[in-house]
Amino acid sequence: MIQVSDHGMAREFKEPEIGQIHMFLSTTKELRDAVIETYSDPEHAYFKKMMEKEHALEFLVGLNKELDGEDEFLTRSMF
Repeated sequence: MIQVSDHGMAREFKEPEIGQIHMFLSTTKELRDAVIETYSDPEHAYFKKMMEKEHALEFLVGLNKELDGEDEFLTRSMF
């Protein structure tokens, strides 16, 4: 359950597995995004994490052209 104070502070409580997390959010969009990220489908979260790793790898390979042929090896070793 999320409680929002008058000062834009949201607190999650009554969920001991999460613990007490305090978030200071200035807009409702930030609150909405935080809730979606926290309670999103686990498969979606896994997919998002995989995409972040892939984008990071593409960025790193782009920095060093000598690694262009090794990107497949790096991908297999990262995942």
